[in-house]
Amino acid sequence: MNSAITPVGIGAGRFGRKGPSHRNLRGAKKSESGQGHMFLPLFILFMTSATVIATNSTIGGNITGMVVGAGDTPATKTIETTAAFNVWAETLLELQANESHAFATLYLDNSSALSQSEIIFYLDNILFATKTTDDSGQAETLLNLSSGSHIIRAVFEGSESEFIYSSEKEVSFEIESETETPDLNDTIDETLNRTENETVNITIEQVVYPRLTLSISSMSIVNVSESFDILYTVASLDALSNISLQFEVPSSFFASETEKIFYIGANESASGQISVVPTECNTTYTVTATALSIDNTSISATDLIGIFVECNKTNKTKLLVEEVELVQGPAEIGKPVKWYKTVRVINPENSEALDEEIDTGIPALSTNI
Repeated sequence: MNSAITPVGIGAGRFGRKGPSHRNLRGAKKSESGQGHMFLPLFILFMTSATVIATNSTIGGNITGMVVGAGDTPATKTIETTAAFNVWAETLLELQANESHAFATLYLDNSSALSQSEIIFYLDNILFATKTTDDSGQAETLLNLSSGSHIIRAVFEGSESEFIYSSEKEVSFEIESETETPDLNDTIDETLNRTENETVNITIEQVVYPRLTLSISSMSIVNVSESFDILYTVASLDALSNISLQFEVPSSFFASETEKIFYIGANESASGQISVVPTECNTTYTVTATALSIDNTSISATDLIGIFVECNKTNKTKLLVEEVELVQGPAEIGKPVKWYKTVRVINPENSEALDEEIDTGIPALSTNI
């Protein structure tokens, strides 16, 4: 329990009683001067502690005491005071992952789910995807991990405006190789025990699991409001099925389509593109694509790219060029004549401007005289 005692400044008051006034009376003696009396009152304060509840609120309270002074009757005085407290909430992030999916669930410190919050997923310390939690506080992203050791980390960066602390969770796991190979040592030992004239056939079987591969690409730097293509190639390794190719593009991008459905045969590939137009600039954006087998959802592949959108040069201001005056200088026979032209250049928006050409020519009839 936290106690909050608000210090209160007490100012010493000055009190006095004014003596009788001078009076001029006929035949009377000079009056006696009054003697002023001063005293310093004593404030006795009784202060109580207040419990701070874990919420963002204003706590109010009263400080009550007695005023005691010479010749005065004790009187009760109440001083009201308030204090504002911002209490931050802790968060808990749970993470589960396997070779095809990663699930993150975000809770507040009172075990309630935290929805509409951004969760950042890292795969082997590389930014992989950004998802938003649903009403149950859960965010999910698809994975397509190869064999070996992997680390999945989910990060919630917190919210200063809502007084919520950040949190993160990391899990690591091992994916076994998809190829099963017989132990050759056992086979060789068995062969050496056979007779010299006996033919021995050694067969090595390899088990290959069907899977998909996906790659996407585009220009790394594009201009705002200009259309560009994102290219994709989906390949099948012994996995013939209908494929759903889904694209996750930023909200500031306008995409011609975000899903393509097509059939792909075993050990075949399919390629294509989608057109995208960015509407905001000076930022790097991430586009993620996922190829998923409709017939077997455990078979999938994911790829992502980063794209920087710069502000288009055509957004610069066009200058206004205005010819103000053209004057001919003094003329002498056999000598060149000078002309004087005055030009006014205006930047209407007072911003970066396009290059402009200024015509410095003279009237056509003034030449070859």
